[in-house]
Amino acid sequence: TLLYVGLEPPKRNDVRVIHCPLIEIVPRKITCPEIIAALTEIKYIIVTSKTAARCLFELIELKNKIFLSVGKATTQCLK
Repeated sequence: TLLYVGLEPPKRNDVRVIHCPLIEIVPRKITCPEIIAALTEIKYIIVTSKTAARCLFELIELKNKIFLSVGKATTQCLK
């Protein structure tokens, strides 16, 4: 039996997977002044997870930004 505490459990047939995420991602609204200011002023964005990448692109179209990604899955999601 495998206890998985991340957001996306692995698809495994060889073991029983119990999915119990320890965190919950709750995206903030684009109308939040801090987010508007940050996305307007910054040029570089470091993305550390697939979830972060998805949240960013749901907020606003991000033109003229340079993205740095951490990990293969995050890079793939950004593409």
